[in-house]
Amino acid sequence: MLSVLIVIVTYNGMGHIRNCLTPLKKLPVGMKCLVIDNASTDGTPELIKHDYLHIELIENSKNLGFGAANNIGLSKALDEGYDYVYLLNQDAWIEPEDILKLIDIAEKNPEYGIISPMQVYAGKKSIDNNFSLKVTKEMKDDFLLSSNIPKELYIIKGKSLQAAHWLISTQSLRKVGGFSPTFFHYGEDDNLCRRMEFHGFKLGIAPNIWAVHNRENRKITSDHQLLLRKTELKKIVSDPFLSNKAVYKSILKAMFFLLLDYKISFFPILFDFNKNYHRIRKTKKISVTQSQAFLNLNKIF
Repeated sequence: MLSVLIVIVTYNGMGHIRNCLTPLKKLPVGMKCLVIDNASTDGTPELIKHDYLHIELIENSKNLGFGAANNIGLSKALDEGYDYVYLLNQDAWIEPEDILKLIDIAEKNPEYGIISPMQVYAGKKSIDNNFSLKVTKEMKDDFLLSSNIPKELYIIKGKSLQAAHWLISTQSLRKVGGFSPTFFHYGEDDNLCRRMEFHGFKLGIAPNIWAVHNRENRKITSDHQLLLRKTELKKIVSDPFLSNKAVYKSILKAMFFLLLDYKISFFPILFDFNKNYHRIRKTKKISVTQSQAFLNLNKIF
């Protein structure tokens, strides 16, 4: 029987966590759930320990960030011999039977490293805005016309899938590894998707399986926007497909637009990026040359 470990990273998730965990109260044989809490201060771990006794909880002493915390779960899945990992955001939810459907699709398509369900808002009437940027016009048209789409799996090339809902084969994890320490939060999913493709695995979306990412009313602040712009610089340097020449060209272009947009505030951004540049390059090399990169928890990078 195939086994899957559901991994959920939480951080001050009281506003979401019941919606996330309640569908997982009754899990079929072979399916287990692990929550890794990043030092929440709002009572999230206490709630889990009180109301969800069947769920394993790891409490970090500090906030490790999204990728590093997920790597704890990915490492555990490999160590304990799971066939798949299902990464689930704290502000998202899915029914266990839909995870089983995804596993059935993955078993028929072992060349796929990551498969995502269609990520929709809570009312299931519209596709998550960020996720909709990854799907083709054909997929959008199919979604609007019917929930019973004949095609079982769409391949996504050259784009990432946001990690709110990911089914990952441990076969691909053994080769590709986990999330890069370059990214504390944001960008880590894009980087892992690029590395999956670099190492020969495909990315796919299962259009008939819908799962909720409940962030329809989230506001994007100016600080958040700046963080995303900084993250783009790291993503460029970390991209395994880009040559050094292509990296330099893309960085210069990105820096030019940052200077136009942020004027004097650009220089602290430049200083911070320059300070970390060689470390990011070193991390990129590890990500393309080492199997199970970043999943050795006893090694401090």
